[in-house]
Amino acid sequence: MTGRFEGLEFPASSARLEPAEARLLGVYPQRQEGLLMQRVKVPAGVMTAAAWRAMAHAAEARTPGSPLHLTTRQDIEFHNVREDAIVALQVDIARAGFTGMGACGDTLRNITVCPGCGLDPDVWDLSPLANAIKDAAESRPFIRAMPRKFKISLSGCSAGCARPWTNDIGIVALPSGRFEVMLAGSLGARPATGIRAYEDLEADDILPLTVAALGLFNREGDRTVRTRARLRHVRERMGDGPFLEEIDRLFQREKTSSVTRLPVTVIRRAGGARVLRAVLKAPLGDIAPEAALELADFLDSSGGTSCIGLDHDVLVFAGTGETLPEALDVLAGGPSVVACPGTTWCARGITDSRAVGAVLVAENAPAGLKAAISGCPNNCSCAAVADIGLVGRLKTVNGVKAQCYRLLAGGGGGATAALSRELHGAVPAGRVRDAVRLVRSEYEKSGGSRAAPFADFVCAGIERLSALVAQMLD
Repeated sequence: MTGRFEGLEFPASSARLEPAEARLLGVYPQRQEGLLMQRVKVPAGVMTAAAWRAMAHAAEARTPGSPLHLTTRQDIEFHNVREDAIVALQVDIARAGFTGMGACGDTLRNITVCPGCGLDPDVWDLSPLANAIKDAAESRPFIRAMPRKFKISLSGCSAGCARPWTNDIGIVALPSGRFEVMLAGSLGARPATGIRAYEDLEADDILPLTVAALGLFNREGDRTVRTRARLRHVRERMGDGPFLEEIDRLFQREKTSSVTRLPVTVIRRAGGARVLRAVLKAPLGDIAPEAALELADFLDSSGGTSCIGLDHDVLVFAGTGETLPEALDVLAGGPSVVACPGTTWCARGITDSRAVGAVLVAENAPAGLKAAISGCPNNCSCAAVADIGLVGRLKTVNGVKAQCYRLLAGGGGGATAALSRELHGAVPAGRVRDAVRLVRSEYEKSGGSRAAPFADFVCAGIERLSALVAQMLD
């Protein structure tokens, strides 16, 4: 028995797709033999009551006992999927109006949009722009076979909530409705934020610029060394000046093409009476199907909607006066701790990032700061730009490999060009809580946010903080 989905044939259990084809469908093997992860793109992160209900029922039927898992790119992941259930799950996803196509693999990934877009009247609604970019990109003949992944984010105001500096293309709406554009940022094992390429573009310039950047990446991206295969590496090889000149040359050429012209009506102010009712913090990014069904019922009764954020959170928009059910209210206002799957599910994980994350969640260790934990150097949790970043590594201690973490602090969250600074190169996993407590305590002693933003505090006292952490661990 075989199944077909998105034009690809997926064998039932014994035979399998080629790895590259499986990744394009959003499917990765887990570290557990015979189990798969299915990632699902959620356009702009927007989830209605019907969407939550469909995802919850799919989880109950295809991955019983496992939660829905939120990602930092507004996707949803199903874990512990048996090989003989993957086709049925993909059919469930398609019937709900979603797809896994492009959620993984060497293609354009889910375009992230700051959670207030289309829901908060104080920001520009860029969801239609995201859809126009996706359609233009997917019309390119090479889009499913690029040198490596390509990431785009849209921020509806100058706060840059969608991390523009860490994407291949980061687009930020200005109060005027025009745009600032950052290019060629990425994280990974050697993170580097992007560069400001344009400061005041019109809305109908966005598509030709996007097509130009995609074309340059497809032409110049390294197809032999994957660790050097992002747009950022093209920029590094060419040099910033020549890179920007070539981007602009291709951009000006694309502007003459009617195919990539964009009507300005794709941006607008949000309307309606919905307000931000709550920010639900999903512990470790997990939402049990039962909680998803509770959320669906609340959205139905309140006439509301919701949006997956970029920090393991869900923003709930509804009318005023609505009361969250207790099962959801306990998630409102929790600590901001993002942890990648690590050794729980990921074949590339080398440390148990979720265990460390659980400790920080239980004690509210970041206390108003955002913490991000990656179970390997690939930075999937965006630790390299977090307030508190932890990047997993193995260190040999007395002849035994021990799980440790690089301790980073003071990043700009991707809203600025600032990377986090290293305070210690190898904090043992069992001492992470103590190290985070120390940094938080020192910040509070300094006067906290009343005295200076956390990033400024770290930058000014980096040597002293590093010495204190080292002394504590001796």
